Amino acid sequence: MKKDKRRGNSILALIMSFAVIISGFGTPGISLAFAAGDESAPAAEKTAETRAPEKVQVEASNEKTVNAEEKEEWLKSPNPDHLKSPEKANPSPDVSGGKADQYLGANGKKMMLRSASGTGLRGPAQGAVALTKKAEPVPGKLNTFKVTLRMEATDKEQKNDIVMVVDTSGSMNDNGRMREAKKAAKQFVNKLLDENHPNTRIALVTFETNVHVKKNFTNYANKQQLLNAIDDLRAGGGTFTQGGIKAASDLLNNSQADFKNIVLLSDGVPTFNYALHNPDNYLVNGGPGSHAYEKQTSANVPRPAFNYSETTGAGNSMWHRYDKVWINGHREYHYYNSGNCAIAEAGFAKQNAKLYTVAVNAGNTGNDVLEKMASPGCSYSTEDPAALSGIFDSIAASIAAAMKDANVSDPMGAGFEVKGGTASNIHVTQGTATLNNNTINWNVGTLTTSVSPGSMTRYAEMTYEVVINDSILDVVSPSDGNYNTNAGASVHYTDIDGVQQTKAFPEPKAKPLIVELHKRLLDFKGREIPAAYANGREFNFNMKLKEDSGFNQNYLVPGNKSKVMVDLRVDKTYQLKENVVSGSPASSLSDYNSEIQWKTWDGTQSAAPVTGTSLDSFVVPRGGSDNNPLNTKITVTNKEKKLGKLKLKKTFNPDSANGRGIYGPRSALYRSAPKYAITVVGTNPYGGNDEVYRAVHELSAGEERTIDNLPYGHYTVSEPGHEPAPTFVDSDGTNDGKVDLLIDRKEASVEVINRPKGDDYKTEVTASKTWVNGPEADHTAPSFELYADGVKKTDVTPTVTPTNGTANKFTYKWTNLQKYNTSGSEIKYTVKEAGVTVDNKVTVNGHTYAVTQEGNAITNTYEIPSNGEVSVNKV
Repeated sequence: MKKDKRRGNSILALIMSFAVIISGFGTPGISLAFAAGDESAPAAEKTAETRAPEKVQVEASNEKTVNAEEKEEWLKSPNPDHLKSPEKANPSPDVSGGKADQYLGANGKKMMLRSASGTGLRGPAQGAVALTKKAEPVPGKLNTFKVTLRMEATDKEQKNDIVMVVDTSGSMNDNGRMREAKKAAKQFVNKLLDENHPNTRIALVTFETNVHVKKNFTNYANKQQLLNAIDDLRAGGGTFTQGGIKAASDLLNNSQADFKNIVLLSDGVPTFNYALHNPDNYLVNGGPGSHAYEKQTSANVPRPAFNYSETTGAGNSMWHRYDKVWINGHREYHYYNSGNCAIAEAGFAKQNAKLYTVAVNAGNTGNDVLEKMASPGCSYSTEDPAALSGIFDSIAASIAAAMKDANVSDPMGAGFEVKGGTASNIHVTQGTATLNNNTINWNVGTLTTSVSPGSMTRYAEMTYEVVINDSILDVVSPSDGNYNTNAGASVHYTDIDGVQQTKAFPEPKAKPLIVELHKRLLDFKGREIPAAYANGREFNFNMKLKEDSGFNQNYLVPGNKSKVMVDLRVDKTYQLKENVVSGSPASSLSDYNSEIQWKTWDGTQSAAPVTGTSLDSFVVPRGGSDNNPLNTKITVTNKEKKLGKLKLKKTFNPDSANGRGIYGPRSALYRSAPKYAITVVGTNPYGGNDEVYRAVHELSAGEERTIDNLPYGHYTVSEPGHEPAPTFVDSDGTNDGKVDLLIDRKEASVEVINRPKGDDYKTEVTASKTWVNGPEADHTAPSFELYADGVKKTDVTPTVTPTNGTANKFTYKWTNLQKYNTSGSEIKYTVKEAGVTVDNKVTVNGHTYAVTQEGNAITNTYEIPSNGEVSVNKV
């Protein structure tokens, strides 16, 4: 019943709307929307029955309220097309374009197929693609080659119908859009409607508030009529985009063309659309943002859902409210979204045709709508109306083009690189080119440029210069000297029938002149130093042209590698000089013996080695039957000198502590110190185990020795057969008797330390004192002095027995004495009695005793005084 009620209300609303339009304000669409839903009572139901007079009065009052609200909302809307009042779109287009022209077919002139590639040959056949690629020496530049890569494709002439759909709404008057749109449209027509396209026809549809079929399908014979129709276009009214697309689709539905295309130009959002039978069935969240709770019709609407005999919208906004309802205690507003309706209509059209869209000053929302309407990859957008001609040119070229969506991959050949190493040195006639990992990627797109005026053959071309690089030395030299400048360029594209294709370009060759500068790095034996140890050293060379001081080129060459000197000139005299060494390990030219020589690759010419780091006169040699310049290798050899220095030190540590011993210079004089045999072995520092040095050196404890002119290597110092094994103190802190002598660490030291065996560190000394005659009171224990290797020790005290009193014999004992001196010899301990005169006398209590000593046994014998007194002790 609700449908019947709404249908009755719609009729009433339509009548009221016409009255409003006559009065100068109002729109049937808006009246219809308000008639479909009362503004206050959510449960109230209107009926289409005959109304009593009092009810008519109430509803008339409601209509006044609705129209007032409608007017206020209309005035608040964006009104992009500058309408003075609401308008109503006619659901049916105005058709004034006459009948469709016939295809001219064979009546057209013979197509131009001649190529403009410079070959003088005819271009490829219709729908075919031709690829060329060549490399040519650049005049005046050695080892520089210009590479030209070219694609040509001839359009395929089949039946092709195109409908241009042009927005002529009021906003197209802004910013010169209408003027530029007409200019671009005429250029589009002139490009596609000519004698080369006898089976191409173009129709013209315009839309504002209403839709107009201005010209039916027109062939090139009658294209002036189409051009006149374009000239007559004027802007004014709203934007019924959906209607324009439907009219274009209807035209194409009656077409028998092989290719069907729609080209839509618009500057903003749609403001009219066809009504839906049940719009509530297609609501999604969204709306103009005027209310808290809004829903709008979506783009996901099937064709049967539209009522093509009825339109909605007032011309001032993309959203048009058709209902407001109470839901869960709040009012919800329902809108038609004209943009979504246009997107849905475009979806229907794309089932039968390709749809291009061109947005000019359309804003974010307009751009979004038009992009969603377009077929994939067929949307264009610009903020500059003057750019429309270029866009339409691109579209014209892509329609029935034999090569679309082209993308070229062009890797450089081994030994070649793009000059300068940047994409800025790559030049293309269309699209964009990038350079990554020595490979050019060229995004070409659709070939759009004709090889000559009126030709159906279109082309795109890329040019760049390549130079050789060092990796060319890794390539096996071709017998004829011609190298591949590229490594298999190919193009991936879509052909005239929509099929993905991949084709390869020819591989051009170039004949460079290679002058190789090779750095030969050898160890002291003349063996090549492995790459892991050589490549880090970089040798700087300067090549100077004697005839032209402006040429002064530096080259940096790693050890045992080569550099190609790409820009030398033939028949000129050069001076080559090795300047400095950098990199790791650090070194200098004085660390090497150097020589320079050169030899041609074919072995026919060479020069004797020159000692030193400079070659004063070098001219690129010529030879062969044609006396051409020859590929040549200049070799600079650096052989390491023996500049290592190892300092040895021998130490004997007599103490049980782990510290290093202290030299005892007096002990060395005291008696002869032992000799220690120390073995020194050096091994290859560059990865081998072979010995570069072996010798035995005898050192005494406390002795130092420096071994000069050693080759670089890993050195081990040892003392075989010695017990206990010695310990070491190394300059590198590892203290294992192993040190490195290298080109950047030429000096090292090792101290070899010996100690006594086991616990044989300490000893003891015993001495005795005997009294012979004399008073008993004199027979006390005198002071004894202990000497170690002749040096008095003051830090030790003996144990004396008896400990006190008098006795005829006393025993002295020193314990925990150091057994060995720092030279490794046992210490010789001796004792002396304190106070003994030089004539071996000692006086005790006024009595004189003669002192005699055998080893550490000392005897004091009483001497009878001259007065004859004798003192005798009983023993």
